[in-house]
Amino acid sequence: MRKKVWLVVLALALTSCAMVNKSLDRFIGADSNDVRIEWGTPHEVLPDGAGGEVWIYRGSGMGYYVPPTAVTTFQGNVAVTTFTPEILAGIPSYRVFYVRDGRVYRYAWRGLVY
Repeated sequence: MRKKVWLVVLALALTSCAMVNKSLDRFIGADSNDVRIEWGTPHEVLPDGAGGEVWIYRGSGMGYYVPPTAVTTFQGNVAVTTFTPEILAGIPSYRVFYVRDGRVYRYAWRGLVY
C-alpha cells in the first residue's frame, strides 16, 4: 500500500514539474515586457555577468500557520502560563528569468506553488 502511495505522490510531483516548465517555456524568446505584464516588477534584479539581467520573483510557496497558544499550569499556589508564538512557515518558491537585449533567454524555478 505504501508503495502505491509513493507512486501516486511521485506521479503528481512530476506532473506539477511539467506544468511549471510548460507555463514558463512560453517566455523563452519573448519580450521582457511580457514578463513584467504577467509577473509585475521583479523582487530583485541582478547582473547575469554577460551584459544581461537576472530577474528574481519570490513567492511564499506552500505554507502552514499555527496560531499562538497560552497554557496555564499550577505548581502549588503559583500559576505558570507558557506562551507559544504563532508560527508561519513555508517552502519558498522562486521564478527566475534571464534577460538580455530585452528578450528572455533562460528561466529557472524552485518550489511548485508560487
